[in-house]
Amino acid sequence: MAAAAYQSGDRLFCEYDQKPKHYRNKKEVVFSTILAPPHVPPALTDRNALWNSVEASEKRYDAQLARRVVMALPKEISREQQIQLMQEYCEEQFVSKGMIADISIHDKGDGNPHAHVLLTMRPVDENGKWAPKGRMVYDLDEYGQKQKTAKGNWKCHKEPTVDWNDRKYAEIWRHAWEETVNHYYAENGLAERVDLRSYERQGIDAVPTVHMGPAVTQMEKKGVRTNIGDLNRDIISHNRNRRRLRQTILTVSVQLEKLYHERTDMAVRVFPFDRPRELVEMLWDYYDIRADERRSWSRYAQRECSLNALKKLSQAICWLQEQKLYTLESYETAFEQLKQDASEAANAIDAMKQERHSLKTWHKHLINRKRYRPVYEKYAGKMFKANQEKYADEHREELDKYRAAVRYFKAHPERENTDASALVDKHRQLKTDIDGENDRLDAIQQRMEPFSRIACYISQACRPRPDVLDHEERNDLTPIQDNHPDIRNRMEDNAEASQPSPQRKRRNHDLSL
Repeated sequence: MAAAAYQSGDRLFCEYDQKPKHYRNKKEVVFSTILAPPHVPPALTDRNALWNSVEASEKRYDAQLARRVVMALPKEISREQQIQLMQEYCEEQFVSKGMIADISIHDKGDGNPHAHVLLTMRPVDENGKWAPKGRMVYDLDEYGQKQKTAKGNWKCHKEPTVDWNDRKYAEIWRHAWEETVNHYYAENGLAERVDLRSYERQGIDAVPTVHMGPAVTQMEKKGVRTNIGDLNRDIISHNRNRRRLRQTILTVSVQLEKLYHERTDMAVRVFPFDRPRELVEMLWDYYDIRADERRSWSRYAQRECSLNALKKLSQAICWLQEQKLYTLESYETAFEQLKQDASEAANAIDAMKQERHSLKTWHKHLINRKRYRPVYEKYAGKMFKANQEKYADEHREELDKYRAAVRYFKAHPERENTDASALVDKHRQLKTDIDGENDRLDAIQQRMEPFSRIACYISQACRPRPDVLDHEERNDLTPIQDNHPDIRNRMEDNAEASQPSPQRKRRNHDLSL
């Protein structure tokens, strides 16, 4: 009843504890309705009667009364379309299977419209009564006969009457919501699309941020730094560095692949006697190409640009010699090693972030179990059920945290007796290690910049061209190559085109300039 009153903004009266349920400050409710299957009696379409009837139908103290689903609505569509989207989705996914759906849409005007859906757990039979959630079924042997236990009772198990609790529906409902929202985006001609898969399932190499929640969000808006906010800032910075690094690697890889493709399929095929050139020679060719492109400029512009180009060229040649990179093969080998270093650093950061998150969860449950054990012992010591329920309502959050801690250590018994301060120290050490790996990624990014710049130079210099060989290089060919008929005919056809311009004369590649 309290959940229905909260999401609808209505004033409801709970017959269980004889108290009204009303949230008078709930002003953001913009739409509310109840959808039910056709055979449901009209009395159950009233919110007060519906949820009082649901509470009365359950006899166990730990029975689940309803299922709540919260969905973020697309803010790019109109309010009427948001309402239509919610009704269409709930009719198809919930009501058609026999559930009653209590829908409410909230919008504070802060760009976060969302919907709350409260679903019933029991089906309604043809007489308008709540049907049982499950039934007992006898276990039969291979001959179809009932079996007895050691105490003489019949072996049996419980089977649900409906499959609404099946875990498969978590994926089905999420996928259906994705398709419905994208359909409305497409109808309105919007380019936005939603994808409810995780980064890992989408194949995206990024670390997801942590959900902050309303309390942390408000503190961050007021300028108060929080642990979750700091964690998300670290994740955002880490993802930004990885995107930059990945883009640089992709650019250089594409240029190298294109360079090898052009050299293999064009230059070598047309000129089979073309020898592998050194990187310094390719850079000088790029300088000559740029000089030819500036021949129509003014003398002042040519001089200034040539001086600037010579400065960049000398820096690139000096860097190549410092790294001892003389050929394209050695250049690619060094680049592949740098890619491997970047991948190792990124994987190390991911592993440490996962370990840090695990330590945080471990530490939280250690603290909660110690802090809320007296609350649970006091709850368990209550003599009467009514007193227990009253105490549980007053300390619901503390009891839930204690039970979560008990479940955690039941699943991880080896972590039960651990010093909390040791976990804190290890958590801080991991933070230091992550910062160190991020610095390593920054250094790799800086080392990538010369690779990217030189890859652009040599890809321009090695484009297929008819004058691969200069005149003096043709004179250096062996007699066997010169006398080959196919090569001689090609050389005669391209003799005029291959005459070197004043800028393209061979240079002595001396770094003392």
